[in-house]
Amino acid sequence: MPLSHRRSHYSSKEDSSSEFEEPILLKGGFSLNFISQWFFLWVIPLLHRIRSDPDFDPDSIELQKEESAQFAGERLSERWRQEEIDHKE
Repeated sequence: MPLSHRRSHYSSKEDSSSEFEEPILLKGGFSLNFISQWFFLWVIPLLHRIRSDPDFDPDSIELQKEESAQFAGERLSERWRQEEIDHKE
């Protein structure tokens, strides 16, 4: 049932304060909930540690050459050219 139909169904009730009594379930709701909980279980403590560390300087974080987008793009281009050469042969 589309969301718009659900709203019209609920708005036809006498009490408009209970417009969204029934929760709207997402497809695969349990797995989405599990992934969400797993994500927050490790992200929230990590953010807390970073924010509470007085010596942390975000400007001091630098990517290594191998981690940059430019490096990855150059490697992809090289491999793409090599695939084209191999495919022509």
